[in-house]
Amino acid sequence: IKIIESEINIGFGQANNIGLTYALEKCFDYIMLLNQDTFIDNSTIMALMKELNNNEAYGILTPLHFYSDFHLQKSFNKIIENKSLINDLKKFKFSEKIYEVPFINAAIWLMSNKCLKTVGGFSPVFFHYGEDNNYCHRVIYHNLKIGIVPLLKAYHFNYENQNKYYSKNNVLK
Repeated sequence: IKIIESEINIGFGQANNIGLTYALEKCFDYIMLLNQDTFIDNSTIMALMKELNNNEAYGILTPLHFYSDFHLQKSFNKIIENKSLINDLKKFKFSEKIYEVPFINAAIWLMSNKCLKTVGGFSPVFFHYGEDNNYCHRVIYHNLKIGIVPLLKAYHFNYENQNKYYSKNNVLK
């Protein structure tokens, strides 16, 4: 683990760019973006790496995003534009290993080195919010795909559900 501390808040995209630059310098094959308010099983990372390795057309893969109470994250549900995935989610029976989507929020991304080299880092124009949308547009522009691996799950505490799980002291209830 490499911790890189910043003296000031430079925003989500630029902060990630510091880590992304480090990953490029070290020639990492994969880069995992994982928000501080998420958790996943160790096996999820390995499974995403395997899928990305076997599907080189994809630049970004992510698991399904759930709240910690195992409900599908509302904002995640809203951004899915793959009709086949939406229908399969209703049945919770998946016909594909990877569902291609035009966007996924950057809370949990596994990126290929090829994607990072091709697309570059996040645009510094976006301090917070919008940077992942811009990045996804650029991924698609460069003829790479973005995908969801539905048999994998991640759990995301975020602004939509933080009041439900945290007390005033920011401690789990």
